[in-house]
Parts: sequence; structure tokens; C-alpha cells
Amino acid sequence: MWITRLFGLVALLVIVTGEICQDCLVDAQTASNLTILEHLDKVLVAGKPQPPPPAPRPPPPPPPARILPADDEVWKKCREKGCMLSWAMRYEDSQVGTYYVPPRPTAASPYQSLSDLAKWFWFRWPQASIREEYFDFNRAWGIGHALEELGVNPYADEYEGGENRVHSVDHKLPPDDPYHDIPVADQKYKVNDKTYRATAASFSFSLNPKDGVIIGLNRESPKATGKQQEPPVPDDQMPELTQFSDVAWLSWDDMVKEKNGDLKNIRYLISVLVVNRETVSVVLRASENRGWGVDDWPGHIFEDGSPEMHAIMGKSRSFQEGL
Repeated sequence: MWITRLFGLVALLVIVTGEICQDCLVDAQTASNLTILEHLDKVLVAGKPQPPPPAPRPPPPPPPARILPADDEVWKKCREKGCMLSWAMRYEDSQVGTYYVPPRPTAASPYQSLSDLAKWFWFRWPQASIREEYFDFNRAWGIGHALEELGVNPYADEYEGGENRVHSVDHKLPPDDPYHDIPVADQKYKVNDKTYRATAASFSFSLNPKDGVIIGLNRESPKATGKQQEPPVPDDQMPELTQFSDVAWLSWDDMVKEKNGDLKNIRYLISVLVVNRETVSVVLRASENRGWGVDDWPGHIFEDGSPEMHAIMGKSRSFQEGL
């Protein structure tokens, strides 16, 4: 490469000097010019090294570990809790409350009015502000055919003939509030002279009093979303009204009264998008115990009172909310 470059420089110099003076091709000046150009070429080559290639990027993180059936410790914990819940549903609230830890005068929730939602900074979002796909039980949630086979109306009441009203209740100011542009981290409220912060929690669900169905669509709890804020919401500033069950029940109570329905007419509690790994592990073990897989609809039925039913009740929030 160096020899080729040198000969190229010599040829170039010969052509240029030849145009000026054919008699000076071999004089000292020409030799001097050759030396200068030769040295210049060396300087240029040495002064512009090729940059090293960029270092390869680190590999992406591995996928989450495959979920295995629940171990004995998790299974026992969930089964015992589910057994307790199954028993509690058959007795009066006043009898059950004494078995809480710590004991309570009643198992009934202390929140019995929609005003409790506002008190703890929970707000219903206008229907027009709810994401459009939340109303589509077929393409978005994939449960339309299952609802039909259960004898349940498969459409949101946004559509003609629909009976399922979609709600979104968030722990922050709604879009129709004049101060909703305030950053969530700066949204604060007071309860009993104590200041709390908004957490941006969001509970989306549908209610169908006619068919007796509550469907949990999207549940982001105050504890989960509060920790994602900057700065994170400390534990002592989390709302006391924090459970999806309370938010859904107060909304159910209000809607049933609006339609003059039966408050106790709850036939199905449906939970969409089960992503909690421990919950999935319990379902896997329950299915494994019966020699089943986790199949598409219609799936399988676990009998009331069975160990598998108790374990799923003890882990699944949908069943706990039914209590």
C-alpha cells in the first residue's frame, strides 16, 4: 500500500513539474519536493488513524422465568385463606369480624357511600375520556363469546342493546376538572387534617346489574402506582380507601339503585388479564392436581369446597372482592 501511494505521488509530481519545465525533472529541487511530499504523506497517515469499531451492545435481558405450579408453602397459605373466606360468606358480618386480625366489630366495609370516594380523592372519569378499546369486549378483551355462552349480554352500554357500563375510577383529578393539568406529583388532598398525595391509581371495570356481572378490566392499585411517582408516595400518604373491591362495590351500589335493581344479584365476578405470577402458579397447581391443562374457554370448573377452589379463592382478588 505504501509503495503504491509513493509511486502515485511521484507520478503526480512528474506531471506537474513537466508542465512547468521539462529540463528540471532531475534537479535538486525536484528531489527535495519528492522528499517533502513523501514525508507529508507519512504525517497524514499517522495523524488520522481509523476510529475503533463501536463496542457491541450488551444482550437484552432474559425473558422472565417460566411460571411453575405453586410450591407447598404458597399452596397451603392460599388454601387456608380461601377456606376462611368460604366460611365467612356463609355467616353474618358481625360474626365474621371477630376472626379478623386485628378483630373488627363487623366484616362489612367501612365505606358505604359514593362520598367516600371523593373524600379519598377517587374520581369517576367521563365516559368520553375512557379509552375506546375498553368498550369492546370482543376484540380488545376477548371475552364476548364467553359472556354469550354464560347467557350474559356481551356489549358495553355505549353500543345499541348493550348492558355493561364501563367505569374508570382514578386516584387523580379527572379531565373535566379545571385543575387537572396540575402534575400528579403535586396533587394533594386532606382527610382529617392530614395531607395525602395522589397516586395515579386506576380501576377500570364494567357493571351489569341486569345480568348480575362485575368484570374487572384494568386494576392498578395505589401501592403499585404510588411507588412509580417522582418522588414516590410514602406509605403513610396512601389512601385508606385503597381496595378495588370498595371502589367497585360503591359503584355497583349506586348503579343498582339507579336502575331499581337487586343489590345482591351478583352471579359472576370476572377477572380479565391475570398477570400476578403467584396467582398463575396457584391456578397451574390446581389444574395439575386434576390432570388438566390451562385451556381456552370453556376451561374447567372447580367445585365449591374443594381444595383447589379454596386455593384459588385465597389468591384471586376477584373472589375476595365477592366477599
